[in-house]
Amino acid sequence: MLAKKDVTTINTLLQKKEKKLIDIAIKLKNKKVINQTIPIYNDVNIIFGLKGTGKSCIIDGLCEKYIKDGIDCSIYRAKDVDDTIKNMQSINDNEKFEVEFDLNILSKFMEKISKWKDNNPISLNNYIEYIETKDNNKNKKRLGITKLKPIKNSSTEKYEKYLEKRKAIKNIINEYEANKLYKILEDRDRNILYEINRKIYLIYNHLTKNEYIRYKSIELSNNCITKIKEKADLFSSSKSIPDSTGFFELEPPIDLYELCRICNIEIVKENLKNAYAYFRIRKGRKVIFLSNSIVNTEKEKFTIAHELGHYFLPNHLEKVDDMYTRTDYMYKNERKKIETDVDKFAAELIMPSKFINPELERISLKNFKQLEELAQKYQVSLTSLLCKYVDLNSETMALLCYENNKQKWQYKVFDDFRFDIYEGEILNDEPEKYTKDTLNNWLDENFQGTVYQVIFDLKKYNMKLVLIQVKYYH
Repeated sequence: MLAKKDVTTINTLLQKKEKKLIDIAIKLKNKKVINQTIPIYNDVNIIFGLKGTGKSCIIDGLCEKYIKDGIDCSIYRAKDVDDTIKNMQSINDNEKFEVEFDLNILSKFMEKISKWKDNNPISLNNYIEYIETKDNNKNKKRLGITKLKPIKNSSTEKYEKYLEKRKAIKNIINEYEANKLYKILEDRDRNILYEINRKIYLIYNHLTKNEYIRYKSIELSNNCITKIKEKADLFSSSKSIPDSTGFFELEPPIDLYELCRICNIEIVKENLKNAYAYFRIRKGRKVIFLSNSIVNTEKEKFTIAHELGHYFLPNHLEKVDDMYTRTDYMYKNERKKIETDVDKFAAELIMPSKFINPELERISLKNFKQLEELAQKYQVSLTSLLCKYVDLNSETMALLCYENNKQKWQYKVFDDFRFDIYEGEILNDEPEKYTKDTLNNWLDENFQGTVYQVIFDLKKYNMKLVLIQVKYYH
């Protein structure tokens, strides 16, 4: 077309549009006909207008004009789709969708979508920080590497698959040799079998090594890209565009270390003297400092979740010099309320109501053993779970904690309690049993009702938890 110097082609390449004036008859809904000359471009034509301004009438007129001139023309309308659905609805249920849709294929796609998870989800905070800081440094925009995304590492799965198969064939060879199974074969067959097994092992050994090299090479490249981006972010006071998109849903048991990784929060374990943990942001580096004394204990998970609450909840970190941290003096009278809010955040994070509430609602205090099983399932401390149980339960309940036979704290829903709880000593009640408090250990003498209790003996911490259930007489 260019060789022939076709005008339309040349104009199209030069982004020029050929325009023709076409006379059409526009039939309005009131059956009036208006003759109109309209410009039509040799390209995509868009007709703008509010509803009821005659766009469909113009298209009908154009189509009729082209058909009269011998040009094949048809119209696609959204309304026609509605008519198709209505016609389908008039067919009996058994044959309604068989022709139009393959429901089996559709259901498979829907199942895939419902199970989809982003392999590398990014916290929404990363996008907010990027948008807020992207114009802070013009020179950074010239660094092309800050726009790079990590290389997709498909070698990880291949490496693990080959490694598993290499182990399997190695186990077979060892089994043959350990039990002297080769000896039951004739020399020729024994040599053939041994050689086949050896060749299979060598093949998978070669594949495993190659995939390991690829896997580690990509991992190293991605680490380099990440570190360069972090340095560029640090010295330019701006945030690089996130590497990936997507949301993720936390499902129990919640892996807080993985959550911190996604949110670019480091966990540093140290010998802390006056605290279990604290949160600090300095020069863009977000760190939870965690005491070695609670690592691998029941307190570890709730403590990390608590510190994450200070990060995610607004106005919980105060700027001191060149860093954001929590200080002993910062909240004064409001400190107790803020710590309570953070504890609620932590409890919801490690025991999401969506998952745990239906399970807790099915457990009565008589079946208290199920509470211990549920704590193990969610990988949380029994104390955290019992507090959640008290919050959720329709019965009036309270949780008391005793250390060395002295009450350390009480946890209760204050609106439910009409009487104060004593801070006395635990009597010689038998732990791990659902019993009736016949001596009225917990509530004052004016209380009219019955108290049931379960004592959980946490020997590891020299503590006892007393869960009491109050039934008032009406």
